[in-house]
Amino acid sequence: MQAKLSQDNALKEYVDLLVEWNQGMNLVSPKSIPYIWDRHIADCVQLAEYLPRDKTIYDIGSGAGLPGMVLSILGFNVQLVEKDERKCVFLGEASRVGGVKPLVHNMRVENFKAAPGGLITARAFAPLAELFKLTRHLGGDYVLLKGENAMAEISEAKKGWNFEYDLHPSRTGSGFILIIKGLQEVL
Repeated sequence: MQAKLSQDNALKEYVDLLVEWNQGMNLVSPKSIPYIWDRHIADCVQLAEYLPRDKTIYDIGSGAGLPGMVLSILGFNVQLVEKDERKCVFLGEASRVGGVKPLVHNMRVENFKAAPGGLITARAFAPLAELFKLTRHLGGDYVLLKGENAMAEISEAKKGWNFEYDLHPSRTGSGFILIIKGLQEVL
């Protein structure tokens, strides 16, 4: 029986696998590989301070597992939602080598059913207004990694949605951590 990996070792195993599989699947931009620890891992790790430990986190459009797999390695209860079957195979293997067991759902987010009260997260998935449209049936609040155009996305989303938000500067680049609460569609 394999001993549980430390978080640092689990993250290293995950990164090694991501780099290996990226050669054939383009999970992340090949140009970002030399900066993978800062550009991808540290970017996702910083979400931990904004997430409660007692809620399920639904990572939408998980792709390479960013941020969901990283958060699972950090001990959060995570479910990954990804429509691409090949990426789901990668996520299953990443779970195995990282010694974690997030649930992986191979389906479109529109078809995903979640228990109420969870948190939704995503990274590089869709503009805010589109994300809301695709996930409104899930309920819950959002903790999102957004790029430098976050304010423009918020302004656009406010045309069709009411919500409260907090915006925190990223520690790893020019982006932001966006926390959304009380989402309601404008009728």
